[in-house]
Amino acid sequence: MKVAALGDAHLGRSYYSFTTPEGVNQRERDFEQSFEAAVALALAQSPDLVVWLGDIFDHPRPTYRSFRIAQRAMARVRDHGIPLVVITGNHDTPRLPGTGSPYSALADTFARSDVHFAHRLQYERKGGGDGQHAAQEQAEGHATGARFGEQPGPGLLAVVAPGQHGR
Repeated sequence: MKVAALGDAHLGRSYYSFTTPEGVNQRERDFEQSFEAAVALALAQSPDLVVWLGDIFDHPRPTYRSFRIAQRAMARVRDHGIPLVVITGNHDTPRLPGTGSPYSALADTFARSDVHFAHRLQYERKGGGDGQHAAQEQAEGHATGARFGEQPGPGLLAVVAPGQHGR
């Protein structure tokens, strides 16, 4: 199985005081262009699966612009017919679960496709039988399938993305 893994795009990061001629923060545009190039490169490799390993957004409340860039990238992966697993990271996970997540809206948008989200701060099994496992790690130490009561067997892909420790 060929897996393309992308992480830490930090869309929306704008810690730079210069703007493009179009009025977009230059650093934010740099991150967007790098992310778009990484998605294009991943798709050019013809993977069997694409995994986004957290921190697609720099904040748990991304700008509309950042949200749309991520949404378009997910649509590109979907339109290529490649399954996508998206795992939230420590930068783009709301501190209070009840406040909502940008991934909830994206999960609703892509509900009828092969795009899967692990964003609820809990173990999530993606697919039946020989499928994928995904979880955002939130505890001290290293996570394994055993932590969730099962070990990946043949044909299973275990994806555990590190998150913020000691929360």
